[in-house]
Amino acid sequence: MSTVANEWRDKLANDLEVKKLGTTENFYDAWSKDYDECLDKWGYKAPGFTAQLLNKYMTNPTDPSGKFKILDVGAGTGLVGQEIVKYDRFKGSVIYGNDLSGELLNIANKKSVYSSLQQLDSMNVVPYPYPDNTFDAITCIGTLTYCKNFPKLFNEWIRISKPGAVIIATHRSDMMVKDKTFFNGLVATLKW
Repeated sequence: MSTVANEWRDKLANDLEVKKLGTTENFYDAWSKDYDECLDKWGYKAPGFTAQLLNKYMTNPTDPSGKFKILDVGAGTGLVGQEIVKYDRFKGSVIYGNDLSGELLNIANKKSVYSSLQQLDSMNVVPYPYPDNTFDAITCIGTLTYCKNFPKLFNEWIRISKPGAVIIATHRSDMMVKDKTFFNGLVATLKW
C-alpha cells in the first residue's frame, strides 16, 4: 500500500486528526487530491457494488423523458456516478450529487457524469433543495458515519424519492451495532 494511503488511513482512524483541521469539511478538502488513490489502494468496492445493485433492482424510468433521476448523497469525487454510467441503461440519466466538501465536488465535476452538484451538509441539513417525489434512486455510500439524526435524514429521502424508488446506503460495520435498532425499526414501519 502506498505511503499516502497509509497516512490517510491513520488520520481517518484518529478522530483527533479531523479535529486538528477544524471541521469534517476541512478534513475532506485536505484529503481530496489523494482521495481516489487511497480508496483504490484500500480496495474500496462499494461504488461498483452500488451500480450493480441499481442495475439489478431499478425498473423502467418513470420520467416522461425516459431518463432515470438519481441522487448521489455524499458524492465525494464522483466514484459512484462513474460506476453508474458504465451501465448502458443509465447513460443519459440525470444524476445529481451533493457533498460537504467543495474540493471533492470539484474533482467530481471534472468527471462529467453529474448533471448538478451542490455543496451542502447532506447528512445533517434538511430539507434538501429538491421537490417531493423527484428521484428514481438515492445512493449514500461511505457517508452515513457523519449523520446525527437518522430518522430526520431517512424521512427526507422518503420525501424526495418517487414511489418504488431504490435507496442504497452503506454504513460502517463498527457503527452498526449502535445503530442496528434504528435500522431494524425502519423495516418494521414498512416504509422501506
